[in-house]
Amino acid sequence: MLLAIVFLIIGFSLLKMFLTSMFFVIIVLYLLIKTYIVDSAEEPTVCCMAQTAACIACTQGITPEQYCETNPGATGCPFESSQGGDGCWQGTGMGCGGTL
Repeated sequence: MLLAIVFLIIGFSLLKMFLTSMFFVIIVLYLLIKTYIVDSAEEPTVCCMAQTAACIACTQGITPEQYCETNPGATGCPFESSQGGDGCWQGTGMGCGGTL
């Protein structure tokens, strides 16, 4: 009878150590997954679908100004006025000197 009690005590001690170590393993795994997978995911960029400089630049991950440098005649890019003005934004309804 005494031997059975000793085995029960040892068994419960081993079970307690196993469950405690598994608890810590689960906590560490949770923190690793949260830190390196969930938190590191970037928020997606939502871009408009119009064929304007601002929308196309957004889908390419650049600024409208960068897009207009390589595509100066695109809708929404500034252009030099034939009357010598400082440029207007095409297709936006904005006057000369405006910004996107």
